[in-house]
Amino acid sequence: KQRNLLFVLDEAQRYAPQGSIDTGAHILATGSRKWGIECLFVCQRVAELSKTIASQCRNWTIFEHSQIDADYLRQRGIDISESEYQKLASTKYFYIKKQL
Repeated sequence: KQRNLLFVLDEAQRYAPQGSIDTGAHILATGSRKWGIECLFVCQRVAELSKTIASQCRNWTIFEHSQIDADYLRQRGIDISESEYQKLASTKYFYIKKQL
């Protein structure tokens, strides 16, 4: 019987910053689903998080953020419509579900 495990990494941008590769966080982000591990990466600055990890995230819950973070999400290919983008830029909380 397979057990599921939730791994939570707070301040994820410290352990997998932009431009880094092959950290433990990267290994979890890219291989965890096949091992039955769900990952929750928590960070205050999405724009500082590794692109590899950001591309593996299926769901985003966004609280307070800057315009830089909103632009980063859009550049990363997160499916955000123009109306969602405007809402994201003007609200303190937003949820995006990304289909992989």
